[in-house]
Amino acid sequence: MKIRNNIKSTVFQSIALVCIVLGAASCESKSNKEEAKEIHNEAIIDENKKEKDAAFLSKAAEINIEEIALGQLAMEKGTMKAVSELGKMMDVDHTKCLKGLSELAKEKNIAIPAGLTPDAEEAYKKLEHKNGIHFDEEYCDMMVKGHENAITMFDKAATECSDPDIRDWATKTLPSLKAHLHHAMMCKAKCEKNK
Repeated sequence: MKIRNNIKSTVFQSIALVCIVLGAASCESKSNKEEAKEIHNEAIIDENKKEKDAAFLSKAAEINIEEIALGQLAMEKGTMKAVSELGKMMDVDHTKCLKGLSELAKEKNIAIPAGLTPDAEEAYKKLEHKNGIHFDEEYCDMMVKGHENAITMFDKAATECSDPDIRDWATKTLPSLKAHLHHAMMCKAKCEKNK
């Protein structure tokens, strides 16, 4: 009877010990799983931040390429001196901006477009078919709207991009965009006076 009780006691102790070990292993396993999940989530968050930064640089390149093309068209077709001068400003400043952007994108290993997007091509063709004051008005209007949108986008990037170099570039580019908007608004006002 004593032996039987000792066996029962030993069996219960063994079972209890196995439960404790399995419970600890289970907790450790859960802890490792949670840690792995956190690392995975952080990697996804980092990748999303990088994608947003890359999307900003890509869109900024599209804007610069379009402004250069439209600026060259304005130098060629603008009837008012102010329109031709605005076009030249866009060509020169956005070419310089695109150069800096291209260097930054290369440094960050981000691919950016090299030509006009289909939407930009359509805008170019639409403007190309205008003449005289209609061209001048349309060009100035495009420059005002385009720069308002660009300023909003760059303002956001200056605070929300995860890469400090990209944030810094966006911040440094904003004054030029604001100056362009000011000139485009003045040019638009001159067009309206010449109607």
